[in-house]
Amino acid sequence: MHRLIARSLTALALAVGLAAPLALLAVAAKDARAERFDVAVAAQPDGSLLVTETVVFVYTGGPFTFVTRDLPTERTDGIEVVEAQMDGVTLPAGDQPGQVEISGGDPVSVRWHFVPTSDSTHTFTLIYRALGVVTTGGDADVLRWQALPDEHDYTIDSSTITFSYPATAALLAPARVEAFGGAVSTGEASTTVTAANLGEDDTLIVELRFSPGSLTTATPAWQAAAEAHAAVTRQYAYPLSALAALLGLGGSLGGYLLWRRGQPAPLTDEGPIMSPPRPLAPALVGALVSGQGEPAIPTALGTLFDLAQRGVVSITQQAKPGFLGRPAQSFVVTLQDPRAGLAAHEQALLAQFFGPGAAAGAAVPLTEKIQALLGKWKPFAEPVKAALRERGWWDAARHRRRGAWLAWAFTLFFVSLAVLVAAAFLRVLVGDFVFLLPLGLFITSLTLLILASQISPYSDAGRAEAARWQRFSKYLTDVTANREAVTRPDLFEHYLAYAAALGLATNWLTFFQKRGEAAIPAWFRPLAAGDGAGMVALMAAVNSSGASSAAGAAGAGAAGGGASGTG
Repeated sequence: MHRLIARSLTALALAVGLAAPLALLAVAAKDARAERFDVAVAAQPDGSLLVTETVVFVYTGGPFTFVTRDLPTERTDGIEVVEAQMDGVTLPAGDQPGQVEISGGDPVSVRWHFVPTSDSTHTFTLIYRALGVVTTGGDADVLRWQALPDEHDYTIDSSTITFSYPATAALLAPARVEAFGGAVSTGEASTTVTAANLGEDDTLIVELRFSPGSLTTATPAWQAAAEAHAAVTRQYAYPLSALAALLGLGGSLGGYLLWRRGQPAPLTDEGPIMSPPRPLAPALVGALVSGQGEPAIPTALGTLFDLAQRGVVSITQQAKPGFLGRPAQSFVVTLQDPRAGLAAHEQALLAQFFGPGAAAGAAVPLTEKIQALLGKWKPFAEPVKAALRERGWWDAARHRRRGAWLAWAFTLFFVSLAVLVAAAFLRVLVGDFVFLLPLGLFITSLTLLILASQISPYSDAGRAEAARWQRFSKYLTDVTANREAVTRPDLFEHYLAYAAALGLATNWLTFFQKRGEAAIPAWFRPLAAGDGAGMVALMAAVNSSGASSAAGAAGAGAAGGGASGTG
């Protein structure tokens, strides 16, 4: 790792011609490798291991002042450090040079401190006892040990792992070596694994299997606890699974049947309508087709385009300095004719853009006003929803029903979170299957949420009206997908406001741009006369301002491993 960093920095210095920093890097470069990392593992009759690790570090450059070793306690009954040495000298406890610092519980951290050293070789030895490693029961006593740390920022030239065990222990088969791998040799009451040229973070995992009871008769506490937990899990598996199924599948099915009873008869789909079903403001169309009577930014954009087509406002493209002096584009909306007779939602939109009582000639930046509209949405949205109610398209009772279903959905969701917290505590008593209970509640809450979204707040007349406009929306969509014919030469501008209100403005513009039929509306003034790219830039600016976004007991693990480093 140190060599890689040094080489990268050296290459960077050469690339930019920094001679002085390059010289400093050459002086400061340092590297460490393990000439050997040997481990002696002595199995004890009580199932523990007495482990001796010996690492010979070769230091190049420097200085180096410490070595670390982390010993995880997973799949053990604990780790006890016996002794730490440097160059054959046992170090006392402490955090000063010539001392060793031992801290932590999982992992147990060992840190050798020594005076700064460079271009030298030193040997570090760690002796510790790993309690309760050998697992018992079944068809074998299993000694499974990760002999080398799984995290180390140095290479290892060679490693010899030696396992010793009582002569009475009957080895069932040669050792199995996992991860990096190595050569195995078996002697009298011992097994040796050798490997060479290990890279950073390469490790060795060794598994030895002995006849049951021949290596140890002591069952590790962690294994006993895991087996007890597994037994409890099996005991409660069926009742907890059944209860979870009742909460999840039963709750979802019951909710669906109850929801279906209150649903009006479905409307028939009669295919697309190729012209607006009736004269209707784009904002009301967008709110209707949303399914919930809620206007969004596209409905406001459709209203703006509709006002522009009627001569109330105009939009002008302007150039301005951009990032690093590059030219950028902005768009200005100008009030042309603040005439009376506008619908309430149109008056509200103009008031939010230009302020109350603005006179002709008032001009504002488009994207900034759209962003401001996002933060103050109610003045525009409320008149739109009021217009739907005035036309008899809104059913307050159905709206309340939808709200009640949403309330139940969110209530069950929060209940599932509470049960999840409780399950974390009950897991020890009733097993892992207890986590199925919050899952069942969550499934039912999700089902209720989906069903609530399908409850229309519209009256029967409103549902029929929305269905007609949805068929018109499908026609506009099919035109942009080239599935329907363009029926008139001015179709682009003729339906632009509706396309915008329905969230189709970008696709609508792109389609007609490719056909060369996106005529520039009279109300839009690009930078260059006749430049169709201005409309593309307009939609990109609107979208960037927010319009688009508004819409088992033993297992297969191994004890040992951990981390090691020097620096």
